[in-house]
Amino acid sequence: MLIIVVLVLLMIAWFFYKNWSLTRLVNRLNQILYTDRNPEEYIKECDKLLEKTYSKRDRDINLLQKSTGLFYAGRFDEVKHVLLKEMGKIPANGQHLYYQALVLSMLFGGEIEEGHKVFGDAKEILESYKRTEGNAKGLEFIFAVDDLYQGKYEDRKEFFIEQCENGRNYYRKAMANYCTALIYKNENNIYEMNKHLQLAKELGKNSFVEKLVAKETEQK
Repeated sequence: MLIIVVLVLLMIAWFFYKNWSLTRLVNRLNQILYTDRNPEEYIKECDKLLEKTYSKRDRDINLLQKSTGLFYAGRFDEVKHVLLKEMGKIPANGQHLYYQALVLSMLFGGEIEEGHKVFGDAKEILESYKRTEGNAKGLEFIFAVDDLYQGKYEDRKEFFIEQCENGRNYYRKAMANYCTALIYKNENNIYEMNKHLQLAKELGKNSFVEKLVAKETEQK
């Protein structure tokens, strides 16, 4: 009986340690990507995890995490390779992250038709995730970017302006400011366009947003 009690206590202790360790890891990765704004370092950390990963399930989870870093780093072709070629199965409860990285990589990378098609194929799945309050804004962002690249500027102006202020992290705000700049560009409002491009550049440090802003600036 004593042995059974000890084993149960050890299992409970291991469970709590595992959760504590996982929470600590997630917090550290989030710090690197969203606070320090260092997607390249984040990718390196994900590669280290992949080297130590043996189960297919954990490997797919770590590949999904890596794709997020690749996306923000602007390595869009690698995002597609990781998600479409390397990953075996989309992790449970990870479909919204999968399509966020894939669709936005295509749209921001200039593959408008391809991105719109993938978005259309995934729309029903994404709609189901939107019903969860914590995911609603993040998923609406994918819908909004797709609308924007389909020319629905006025329809999404209010959403992007709101996200400029209230986006979940620096990069979300950076993307929102970039999209808002495109809307003002369409309206030929050069002052507001430049203001939001500058904000996008500052908030999107070390990300693909910096490169998109530089491209827009060169075209002026």
